[in-house]
Amino acid sequence: MSAWSRSTREARPTRPVRPGDIVVSINGTATPSLQVLGAVLADLQVGETVTVTVISGGDERRLQVTLGKL
Repeated sequence: MSAWSRSTREARPTRPVRPGDIVVSINGTATPSLQVLGAVLADLQVGETVTVTVISGGDERRLQVTLGKL
């Protein structure tokens, strides 16, 4: 897969996104760059549940994630 990736080294173990996972889309929208990822997140609300697709250990996983405030 040639899509841009975002390393999630800062993820906490209790979160569904694990350290080293690569976020490739949110709600079906590809995140090929940091700018696109930021734009997608900017259109969402705190408390909204979204589908995040990640590559984890070479496998694609789809996660339901409720967004929090940074």
